[in-house]
Formats: sequence, C-alpha cells, structure tokens
Amino acid sequence: MTDMTTGSADASRVDGIDNPGLPPWDFASLRQRGLQFIQGIAGTTWTDHNAHDPGITILEQLCYVLTDLAYRANYDVRDLLAGAGSDSGLFRPSEILTTNPVTLLDLRKLVLDVEGVKNVWIEPVTALEPPVSFDPAEGALVLGAAPPAEPVELRGVYRVLVAPGSSGLNPTDIVRRLNASRPLGLDFLAPEIKQQKIAVLAEIEIDHAHLPSDVLRAVYQAAAEYVLPRIRFYSLEEMLARGRSLAEIFEGPPLRHGFIDSDDLAPAERATELHTSDLLALLMEIDGVRAVHQLGLQKDGQTVEPWVLELDSSQIPALDLQATKITLVRGRVQWSPPDGEIALITSELLRADSPPALSADQLDPSPPAGSERQVARYHSLQHHLPEVYGLGAAGLPTDATPARRAQARQLRAYLMMFDQILANCFSQTAHGRDLFSFAPGSGTLPTYRGQLPTDVPFADEILSAGFDADALQAMLETPESAAARQQKFLDHLLARFAEDFGDYKLQSQVWQRTPAARMDPQRAFLRDYPAVSGGHGRGFDYTRPSWGDANSANVSGLEKRVAFKLGLVRYRRRALADLSADDEGGFHLVEHLLLRPGQADTDAATGAGDPTRAAPLFLAQPLNKDPYSAQLSFIFPDWITGFLAQSSRDYVETTVREETPAHLGVRVQWFTRDEMAAFEPAYRAWLDSMVLPA
Repeated sequence: MTDMTTGSADASRVDGIDNPGLPPWDFASLRQRGLQFIQGIAGTTWTDHNAHDPGITILEQLCYVLTDLAYRANYDVRDLLAGAGSDSGLFRPSEILTTNPVTLLDLRKLVLDVEGVKNVWIEPVTALEPPVSFDPAEGALVLGAAPPAEPVELRGVYRVLVAPGSSGLNPTDIVRRLNASRPLGLDFLAPEIKQQKIAVLAEIEIDHAHLPSDVLRAVYQAAAEYVLPRIRFYSLEEMLARGRSLAEIFEGPPLRHGFIDSDDLAPAERATELHTSDLLALLMEIDGVRAVHQLGLQKDGQTVEPWVLELDSSQIPALDLQATKITLVRGRVQWSPPDGEIALITSELLRADSPPALSADQLDPSPPAGSERQVARYHSLQHHLPEVYGLGAAGLPTDATPARRAQARQLRAYLMMFDQILANCFSQTAHGRDLFSFAPGSGTLPTYRGQLPTDVPFADEILSAGFDADALQAMLETPESAAARQQKFLDHLLARFAEDFGDYKLQSQVWQRTPAARMDPQRAFLRDYPAVSGGHGRGFDYTRPSWGDANSANVSGLEKRVAFKLGLVRYRRRALADLSADDEGGFHLVEHLLLRPGQADTDAATGAGDPTRAAPLFLAQPLNKDPYSAQLSFIFPDWITGFLAQSSRDYVETTVREETPAHLGVRVQWFTRDEMAAFEPAYRAWLDSMVLPA
C-alpha cells in the first residue's frame, strides 16, 4: 500500500492486487494536486498552506478517503462481482465455449459419450427407403423409382454404425442423445449395431528380458486396437498437459466422460479391409517381441487370410477374444499362460472399453470464488478530524457559545456535501455489478446509485425531515435517463458477443413498447446466450413432447433466437389459431426433412393398390424437385396487430432470414386464422406421432 509518511506507492501491487493505474491515486499525489489547485485559486488570500491549517487538514482527510475509494475500486473483479443475489453474467467454460454438434466429428463425440459405446461412425445415406421420385409431367412426388420419374436424392439423413463396449448398450440412449442435439435439417436412422467377429492367429517369438504375461497382454491390446480403435477420453488436466487451450478443449458438444482430442478421431476412419502387414508392424513395436513367425486374420470362423481380410461394409469389426489364439515361444519352448491369465486380459480389455463418467470438477474448472468486500460501506470523514473542530460524535462542550455552535454546524453542512458525493461514489462502485447484470424481471434499474451518509454525526441537524434514499435517487436520475443509460449497457454486453438488437429497438417504437418491455428480450437473450449461440443451429428433439408451456424448452435454437429478436420473451410452441389480435403472437417452424415419406406412406400406397407409384401424404405438389433437403418454413399468424403493418412483416421476414444458418433455405408464410386452424391440428398430431415412450 501507499506509505503515508513518504507518499511513495508500489505502482503495480497493493495487498496482492494488481493496480497498474494506482500512482495518480496515492495519498501524496492527491495531496499535492489538491494543494496546487488551492494555491491556484486562493493565491495569497489564504494562509501559508501548511499542515497546521484546518483547510489543509480537511484536504488531507479527503485525500485519504479517495485513496480508500481507489483501493476498493481496484479489488479483484471476482470480489467486485460477488454479493448476495448478484448475477455476474459470467458463463462457465462448459457453457460458453461448447457448441451444439456442427461437424460429423462433433456427432461422433456425442455418441461416443453414450454409456456402452466403444466406437461409432456416422455416414450419409444415399439410398432411402422408401425411394422418392419426382414426376416432371405431373409436377408431383411419387413413391418408387420407376421411369419416367426422376429419383430424388435427399441430403441430411445419416446412418449410425455403433460398436458396443463391454457394458450394456441401450440403442434408445443413442437415439435420445442424438435427437437432443440434432442439427437443424438433419435426421438419423435407427442405430445399427452389427459386429463382424475378427480373430487373430499368431505365433510370436519373445526374448528372455520380459515377462511373457506382459508381452501377451500387450499383444492382445495391440490386436484389439488395430481391429477396432478405442477412442480415449481425457480429463481437463490431461488435455491441458497435451498443450490444448481451453477454447480447443471445450470445442464441440459438452461430454460426460471427459474430453476427446479431435486428433484422435481424425485417423480413426472405418476400415474396409485389414492388412496383416499393418498388424505385424504394430506387434514388432512391442517390447519383448523378437519375431512373428505366423500371423493371420479370420472373420466369422472362415478361412484364415494371411495378407488381406475384406470386411463387410454393413458391419463393424471387433476382436473375437474367444477365437483369437496367440502362441508365445521363447527359444524353442512354447510358453503356456497360467490358468485364468487369458480371462484376466480379456476382462481388462473390456473394462477399458467403458470408461467411467468424470465428476463436474474434472470436466469444468470452477470459477474463482469472490469475497464480499462491503464496498459500499462509507465512514464519514468528519470522524477523522480533530476533536477541537466539534464535528465528531462528542460534539462541542456544553459551555460552547451559540456562535461557536453555528460555526460547527456551518462546517458540518459544508463537509456534508463532500460526504454525500463520496458516499455516492462508494455506492456506485459497489453496484457496478448491477450495470453488467441481466437478471430476470429487472425492469428499469437505476444506473446511478447513491446512499445517504448516515453515520455523519448530528446528520439530522443538516438533512431536511423526510429526505430519504428514494428522494436522493430521484435527484440522481430520471426513469427516462436511467432507461437510456441501461440500454447503452445492454448494447455493450451484446456487442461483446458480436450481437445487435438495433433493428429490434427501432421496430419496438412502431410496436409502442415501453423501455422496460424493449429491454426484457435483450436481457433474456443474454441470459440464455449459450443456448442461442452455441445452439443456434440445433433442432428440436422430436422424440420428446414439444407442445405447450411445460415443454417450452424443447424448441430449436433458431426459434429461440428469432423469438428474442422479435421480442417474444416467453416463446413456446402453442396453438395460435385462437389468439386475439392484441396478443404478442408467435410462429411455427417446420423442418421439411422430417416430412419425408416413411413407412406410413408406404402402407398408404399399398392400401391404395399401387405399391410402386402413389403420391406421399405430404408435399404432393412441391415447388421443386427436392422439397425436403435443407429447407425450413416459418408460419406466422397474419391477424396479430403487431404484424399487420408491412414494415413489421418486412422486419419479421428480414430477421428470420438473417438468423437462419446460411446452408438452409427458408420460407416465411403468413396464415389466416382459418388456415392456421386447419394446419395446427395436423401439425400437433404429427409432432405427437414422433414422440418416443418415456
């Protein structure tokens, strides 16, 4: 801290707190600047400006209070943001750095995190069932692939090939995990768990320096890793040790079992054939292996292939631990493993396939805890002045003359102005966290904070009766100026995320919304920013209910973003046909890919007597050959008052197109009340038909 005797200050540290800008705020500097100011305006009309002068004493006390204010303002940010009920607006790394799956690698990581999955491949599907064709003559889609109809190749449907681990795998867990993070315009077929058993047959010569059991264990591990690579999960500490930054570590979807290094996934492509030469190279790298005399691969109990083993493209290879035979030879003597050795090695391999889930502390660094420093607490400078001034709690002697008492009151009132300004500064510093908060239901918060210096001795002799904190606040700012300044802070917070509500604020004036009503969607947007940013491209989970207030969270990230930008704070999927004209409104989002023909359409075509050529139930008259792939439709009610003006509709359509990911085509449609009443029952029945049983 500052040495009050010499006036020196450490320019960079105060009580362990970084203060690069502290020197201008140390006591000696403040006193010198104050004295120069006094000398500049008072000249020779005052005293000799030495310490015995009461004015210099008061100046020194003011300087001391300012150093206290500067000291508190330079507390660590975590302390300034701490406090009961405070909302710092700081997200944890697992919230703000992660994102909904975007790439196939992201989707693989997501499925690998499901209990019981050892490895997985997610591949695009080129041929769909039932096949869909476009008849140019009729301008309609038909089931089947008979000419002259042109086959339609859909984009965005993927197959999921799963290699199970040792623990039990429930395919429904994969379905739910994928759909909970399903990207917009994508869909997945039911997981396929088809394994092709691969056996390794080898005779290996080992040296005398290594234990045969250790070599055998390493051989089994190498064989299992070659046939089907195991993807490893790392803890946060392990990823940091690998030189990864937090941004790299948390890239992709949040996982429960740890972190997967993308470099480990890149070479783990699904094999179409196995080469004994590759396995031989791996075996020769094992400590203790001198030579491999015989080596072959066998699938499904068929003939042993000494060079290349072709794999079934519809299945995933896995090492058949029961059929694998590894013979170790030392010199000319064959080594026989003791009873239970093979079973122990097999058990170790199976356990490695199913890593345990990590704790929250291992997955996410805990934010540093702040300490409540009572920054707003203010102690009047009048307590520190000499008792002879008569300003302290003791006051003046009982025999003081009326003139002396009047002088003391006059000085107390004069210093009261300084006390009030300083008390306000301490209060403003303490409430700085509120300016950067986006707590719900904030309304229009004060941006200037003040407090009465209640500990000033005999303050009731100075303050007028009835003057309280509310009266003080009314003096500091009007509700209009508070709203304007608070909007600037919200703009600042949005800009830190490269977001902008500029057009919304202009449109809100057309909608005649109050400042508080205009700011509520912006606060809600910031509160939910991980979902509307990292989940921008996430679709809704159609395997779970998504209709009504109870399921308001199950909407796509795009719907959330559009709703916030339109001022709909409590957006949820609900019936719109019966809304009154003065309701805030809403909309529906339909992903065309989910409307592609399925088994129900095939059954309907078969029942109609033409199983090879019949119009699907949906999109029978499309606007183009492929009306499903990467296409969305937004449906708005056209009778809502806020949507009647053409400028409002232009704003809605512009917002929808700006917020929709660039790879998706989007249409905005305005339904009349009758059209909405006809659409919604079918829409809700379709949503309900896709929900999986709990």
